[in-house]
Amino acid sequence: MDWLEVSVATTAEAHEAVAERLMALGARGVVFGEADGAIVVTAYLPEEAEGRLEALAEEVRSLRSFGLDPGPGTVTVRRAREDDWAEAWKRYYRPVPVSERLIIVPAWENPPEDGRIVIRLEPGMAFGTGTHPSTILALRAIEATLRPGEAAIDVGTGTGILAIAMAMLGAASVRAIDVDPVAVAVAEENVRRNGVADRVTVRAGDLVAGEAGPFDLLVANILPDVHERLVPEAVPRLRSGGRIVLSGIIEAEAERMARLLFAHGLIELKRLSADGWTALWAVRP
Repeated sequence: MDWLEVSVATTAEAHEAVAERLMALGARGVVFGEADGAIVVTAYLPEEAEGRLEALAEEVRSLRSFGLDPGPGTVTVRRAREDDWAEAWKRYYRPVPVSERLIIVPAWENPPEDGRIVIRLEPGMAFGTGTHPSTILALRAIEATLRPGEAAIDVGTGTGILAIAMAMLGAASVRAIDVDPVAVAVAEENVRRNGVADRVTVRAGDLVAGEAGPFDLLVANILPDVHERLVPEAVPRLRSGGRIVLSGIIEAEAERMARLLFAHGLIELKRLSADGWTALWAVRP
């Protein structure tokens, strides 16, 4: 299958907005690079998106009306085979120190010997390299709230990065779910690569349908509109004292998500924010 490699030259202040528009066109992930002083956002899109690229260029230019400087705003396109995807990631993807205990390392790189827990990742064509602020915030929240021996679930697992982290931080069992079969295949391979297949089970599914629980920790790094569907379904599957971590939330949506948690009987514990993104977690009394 051929794909479209689409790159948009923009600015630091607008690159997240550009990434969101590429995801809306069907990208499963984006990578950020630099060239000639601009931030370059690159994604792979299915061929059928080609007819919408002119509209993409117009949307990038229109970011000025939202108070964002799109910079050059140039959109470049080339056709690429599916196996080009992995090579594209390798041009941009480097080890990512997440916290004092965790570091994400591309599968083809040697990890630094600094005592941190190493998560080895091959993104393939799934979303979730660990470089995005929402993923880093989710990992930090997991590290802060997960207790050894707990049962956990990762909804919208992507590459499996959060599920793998939970297993490596001591979870006794982790369910990893994604609606995208490509993500499921990538996550299964990453789970095996990191030696946690005895504790992490990956499957295709829509949110928590088919999961009985009870879980001690539920994590979801997905869009706020999906959180709105997830939370009512998730709460009955949390045991008393169980926590829920929501990430993938822009700061402007944080209060709305906090009210959603409160409306379903959860008590907010903490928030983390970085680069315009927020993760928050709460407990079921």
